[in-house]
Amino acid sequence: MSDGRLAAAPPVIHYNLHELPSSQQAQAKLQRETQFTWRLTPLRDGLRNLANAYQLSIWIDRRIDPTQTIDLQVGSTNRATVHSALRQIAALVGAEVGLIENVVYFAPAGELSRLQLAATQLHDALSVRDVRDGRPATANMRPLQWEEVKTPNAILLEIAETWKVTVAGELPHDLWHAATLATPCTLATQLTVVCGGFEQQVLWDTGSRLQLQPLQREEKWSCLYEDQPWSLQETKQIKSEYRGSSIAKRGPQWHVTAVTEAHLALLGLATSVDHKSANSPPMTARWTGEIGGVAERVLTQFAASQQLEVVWDATCTERQKQKQVRFDVKNASLTDILNSWSEAAELRAELSGSVVTVSAAPMP
Repeated sequence: MSDGRLAAAPPVIHYNLHELPSSQQAQAKLQRETQFTWRLTPLRDGLRNLANAYQLSIWIDRRIDPTQTIDLQVGSTNRATVHSALRQIAALVGAEVGLIENVVYFAPAGELSRLQLAATQLHDALSVRDVRDGRPATANMRPLQWEEVKTPNAILLEIAETWKVTVAGELPHDLWHAATLATPCTLATQLTVVCGGFEQQVLWDTGSRLQLQPLQREEKWSCLYEDQPWSLQETKQIKSEYRGSSIAKRGPQWHVTAVTEAHLALLGLATSVDHKSANSPPMTARWTGEIGGVAERVLTQFAASQQLEVVWDATCTERQKQKQVRFDVKNASLTDILNSWSEAAELRAELSGSVVTVSAAPMP
């Protein structure tokens, strides 16, 4: 029964961070073909090599162990993109990976969309402020780097001095290795990646200042998109995957109200889709490491990294999908991964072509 209160209207984003040329350029780099082999390669070292090779800014959230080692072979027999390779790597370490503007961010499972939303809202607030003050909307890009053994508060202070702003509040103490983002990015992105690992974000508050606050929950937001080449089938697919999304075309504009992941999926359909056929066999790869997280998310992310579709049988309950799973693999094939997941989840995951079907009957 309704309590008589009206739900708050979704926030409206006027200046979308992920429509900036910097983000579109990063998306294009992610679609380049790649081929590499990792043998017990630490995550930090392997990602640093990929960042250098493709001039990408890659950020590992502080809650993810950068020293864990990975065995992986990508692109030796089938076409692979940088994007699909990064998704494979993320699946192996129980993480999510996606863009915050032009920074490829490895986040703990379930956290990425909250960080993307934080950056999107901050960039929009700063841009609206500039326009109100008679200046061009904020889309300046500046580099970000620091030396060995820096505290995040010292880095935050350097960012504030570089951009000539003040950020109220402090982050918990920590010590970070030296780092350099390969490409300049906006103030909103820099503040989000530095603060996100502490579950903090920066808001432009009513007192007209930047203020550290706890990271907000995910929510829907609205945005207008001009002249996007989205088809009815594509938008229908997004609405099916992200329940409650509103996507409507009025003249040359698309009116979209949805969670962040749905907005980015739509932009991906236009600019960064993997052009691999859905009927192509999965790329050959071997995996070594520990895999863990919510059963549904672990399988979905891993399948997506292999261009596979997951179909859940009606016999699978929501409780089974949300079960926590954790298992170790060594030099494992795709079949080995699915079998290990099935055993941990107490479900049956079977591969046929490019579809993984999951049923409640456990593996024999």
